[in-house]
Amino acid sequence: MWPVFYKDNVIVGNEKSPVAICTLWSKKEDFSNFSRDKFSVIGNLYTNCGINYLIKNILANPRIKYIILCGKDLMKTGDVLINLLRNGLDEHYKIIGAAAYLDKTIPNDKIEILRKNVEIIDLRDEKNVKEKIEEILEKLPNDVDPFMDSLVVKEEEGGVESLTSDDNVFRFEGKIAEVWLRILDIMLKFGEV
Repeated sequence: MWPVFYKDNVIVGNEKSPVAICTLWSKKEDFSNFSRDKFSVIGNLYTNCGINYLIKNILANPRIKYIILCGKDLMKTGDVLINLLRNGLDEHYKIIGAAAYLDKTIPNDKIEILRKNVEIIDLRDEKNVKEKIEEILEKLPNDVDPFMDSLVVKEEEGGVESLTSDDNVFRFEGKIAEVWLRILDIMLKFGEV
């Protein structure tokens, strides 16, 4: 069943549609009034880690050829996603032009195929974003051929071998949801196995 990852956290439309709507930090429900035949999925993208699951879900449904990027970009993950699709990865799976890495379980050759076939439509600064999305959905096709065979990339098996700690301390204050996401971001950037 598609989407493979976070199916309960996205709004699924027509799996044959070539359009995914990425609302970043804005509520995906605020963008759910479009005809479900016109989009494949609507979902959030909070952190750089989420880009891995977005890419894995597109590889599992390679009919998706357009990502409409909209909403509030509080962690600048939209910029990271754009850099991935424009610039690709270096030999260490670091996204060129960003301080983020992609999961090494995703085959690099498949990432390159995806980069050549998927287009970002950046509406983050658009004033009347819902009207603009409606216009775009009317212009784009509803059904397209996949750009490759479907590929399901599983999660990497294994666990943490040991936990160590230096004397580094990070202090966070704020609302629980915001603090939790900042903690996850710091762990992903600076954490070690």
